[in-house]
Amino acid sequence: LSQPCRGIDGKSKEEHATKLKMICKDPSIRLFPLKAEVLLGNNTFKDGIVFSNLLNRSMPAAAKSCTNENNYGGIALWKAKNASEQDEILYKVWVNEKLPHPNILEQDEYWTIERAKRFVQDYVTKFRRYGEVYINGENLDELKECVDYAQKFNMKSVYLHINAWGGRYMPTDKDTYDLNPKLFPNGWDDFKELSNYAESKGMDVAIRTLSHNISLKNPKFCSRVPDDRLSHFWRGTLVNSIGPNSTEIIIKSDRTLPTSYGIRFFDMKSNERTHRCWVHIDNEILQYDGYKENEEDGTITLKVALGSKQKPIRGYGWTKAAAHHPGASVKILVGLFNDKVTADPDETLLDEVTQRYADFNNTMRLGNSNFDGIEIYLTCTAYGITTFPGLVYSKIDHPVACWTSNGPPKWGYFEQRMMHVQKELGLDRPTQLPDRMNFMIGLHQDFWLAPSPYGFTYCIVPNAVAGYFLCSIQAQSSFHELTLDIFKNFGLMDFYASSIQQWRQYGPMLSDKTKKRILSAYPQPGWGGWRYPIQDEHFRFQKAVVDSENACVDSDSKLEVIPFCPMRRKGKDRGWGYIQEHGPIYTYQYMRPNTSGLLQMKNPYHEQVPEITIRVMKDFNRTMLSKYLSEASFTNKNNDTANQNLYLDNTLEGISIEDNLQWILKDDMEWVLAPEEYNHNIMIPLDPTQRGVDPGQMELETNSKGANITFDNSNSNNEKAFDIEQRRQLISYKVDNVNIKNAKGLGIIITGDGSDALFVVRINGSGTRDFVVPIDFVGKRYIEIPDPQVSWSEERWPITKAWKRWNQGESSVSSIYVGFTTIPANTKSSVFVEGIEFLPEKMAVLQNPVIKSGMGDISISGTVPSDSYIWYKGGDKAKVYDLNWNEKDELSVKVTNAEVPSGLSDIRIENHNDDSGDPWLECQFFVRDKCIETVSVNSGAVGF
Repeated sequence: LSQPCRGIDGKSKEEHATKLKMICKDPSIRLFPLKAEVLLGNNTFKDGIVFSNLLNRSMPAAAKSCTNENNYGGIALWKAKNASEQDEILYKVWVNEKLPHPNILEQDEYWTIERAKRFVQDYVTKFRRYGEVYINGENLDELKECVDYAQKFNMKSVYLHINAWGGRYMPTDKDTYDLNPKLFPNGWDDFKELSNYAESKGMDVAIRTLSHNISLKNPKFCSRVPDDRLSHFWRGTLVNSIGPNSTEIIIKSDRTLPTSYGIRFFDMKSNERTHRCWVHIDNEILQYDGYKENEEDGTITLKVALGSKQKPIRGYGWTKAAAHHPGASVKILVGLFNDKVTADPDETLLDEVTQRYADFNNTMRLGNSNFDGIEIYLTCTAYGITTFPGLVYSKIDHPVACWTSNGPPKWGYFEQRMMHVQKELGLDRPTQLPDRMNFMIGLHQDFWLAPSPYGFTYCIVPNAVAGYFLCSIQAQSSFHELTLDIFKNFGLMDFYASSIQQWRQYGPMLSDKTKKRILSAYPQPGWGGWRYPIQDEHFRFQKAVVDSENACVDSDSKLEVIPFCPMRRKGKDRGWGYIQEHGPIYTYQYMRPNTSGLLQMKNPYHEQVPEITIRVMKDFNRTMLSKYLSEASFTNKNNDTANQNLYLDNTLEGISIEDNLQWILKDDMEWVLAPEEYNHNIMIPLDPTQRGVDPGQMELETNSKGANITFDNSNSNNEKAFDIEQRRQLISYKVDNVNIKNAKGLGIIITGDGSDALFVVRINGSGTRDFVVPIDFVGKRYIEIPDPQVSWSEERWPITKAWKRWNQGESSVSSIYVGFTTIPANTKSSVFVEGIEFLPEKMAVLQNPVIKSGMGDISISGTVPSDSYIWYKGGDKAKVYDLNWNEKDELSVKVTNAEVPSGLSDIRIENHNDDSGDPWLECQFFVRDKCIETVSVNSGAVGF
């Protein structure tokens, strides 16, 4: 296949190189590359194999001594009868074709098929039940203490993110392995001390890396005389003389380096990401941000980029701006992450940096070989992402687990490709399961709650049953690190550790029938499609109940497998899902006491008293609503059908306010998004004539009382669904960093048209959260949404990666988006919005609550204040916890005919608080099936 050259702008030019591609149409034939430059496209047969080394980058003399530039590589292909024969052939290819292998051979030992098999068996033994706990601390002693806590999970590794061991995320002006002085003041010696301490506890240390990319401020490779072996996609010479302050440079290619690899990272005009373009000229590095190709003489004019104070970016990093003469050597580098480059894959520098990578790994006996950010090696050649890990692999002297940011490594680490290894490590697990076997734990935050008691059932249980090897315990934060604060102050840590160990030990032993049911609990895609599907049914182990001298007691020798699920409402409540960097998101229902409660909740099992968790939230100060509301002269709205829709309504079940607040809506107010005296105000009307307001795709009309928002989909036979992650979809406007830390509820005065469209108020700032209102009503309503996380349980609302972060300690809003996101086919949807308010919170109590379920009730004696959990698991006691699930109290419970029937039923809660304020409640009502299997704890045998 001819491959056109790419010019400096990424556009096609004349043919300059050839790419040979081989495609095999028989999927039973295995294709296997025999050199790093031979690329197997996405490991699929239809993508074929590409001999990328035919691009022939005309390597300089320095590289020719270590590379045979005429060896373009080959492939092995075979057709095996079964998995065993597949592996035997791969062993032969690995050994006989002299593919890379770990540096494990003793003196006078040879790499033979037998030695390869012994290494692979050592690998399987080490990683069959491998697990890691992410940790961080303030010093080395805290890290050791975290190792002690991590030991409770019976994992084999503690994992340090880059910001922990390196004290930074991206490479800076330090060497890659200059360690974080806060944790490791004595450098490598302190890290080795941590490694030795972990080893004494039966664990190793694993780390995240960024694949040894190099900052252009690196003192070793980018000093006053930058290394000439950095990755580049263009080289040539300077045409004109320039001074140290010149802002225009004319260069010409020497055509020794075909830019055949079709990347566009350097096309500043077409690439939205901030990739930087750098020039290495003599001993100076400078940045450019514009160019002009001069067709008459084949030269290129570069425009030097301007930095702060409009100063040209010359003499970047350690280099100095200087004068340069015609004929000076010029290379164009690409910084995929701002000023980060790599060693050129065709240069001897690559061997040096991979040796440095391996030296640290071997010295610390790390448990992994991590290549995050490996895409940076694509900036100049297609085979950069194979040559780098392959060289590292050949220098590692012990078994390591290996993953890249682009999936499994595409070269080296061949043990992972053996069929028997994939089976023993669970790498052949079903695809429609959560992608990772991890669980994220964290302390309560305003916009990021502590996890549900059964949160581990989403990722851990199915992957344990499938026999997947790598379990990861992380924190609900950007870098996922569990700290001493979390270890010491999260109350369910021991419960999680015990539950996760049980599933990892006994899950793989369950019967095929039980496994099938567990693995079938994810019937529909979620965030990332099938990467993190929606979970409808959950499973837990609990001690079997046996008769002992005419009394029922828990057995210490048998565990029961119990299916269970939260009760949900059809079309309203989503099954459990997942957000990257946050972890599982759970089905909650929201209601206020003394209202109609939750209607048509489904119990798919037998009649039973439900297990219950309730977060007692806060109430709101609604005095600022007085400009919209006036006190009603009567409270029974059913006695006044003419004004029925003017009352505070509860028909939206869980997201609108209660119907016993004696208020009706006024018709004569001026509309704004908050009154002036309110300290959480927004104060910007949705007026398209106002600066900073963009109507997006919505029709927006305003008057003195409010805003009419419309989208017309009446001429389409298809539902209209906006991707609100894209710009200019909803009405958007800027605000001045409103702090809503203690005002997370949202009140909306809105007139609906019953169109069944979805209306949203999205807030951006410290993070992104959505307040969703289904327009399934006609007339004016006051809708109150008590928390930004309410939408996470809304079945009609997609899980979005926009939710994955909220900056800790901050609750600022800088922009707001309003409008329709989903409009039914052949429908024109329109609402009239008269007010949107953030509601200040106030403490409240749940006093002697009575849960009305089935034909009876569950009466709890006692007072539970805001910011508390109630967990009722049956019997005559319920426990009260703080927001981090530390036990605070135990309350008496009386149950009277409170079984929820199989099928649909309603649940509501009464509060007997003398005060007029009622807290909002975040609830889960769990029901369970009968035991489907028992496990003998002592023998490991499984029974029925």
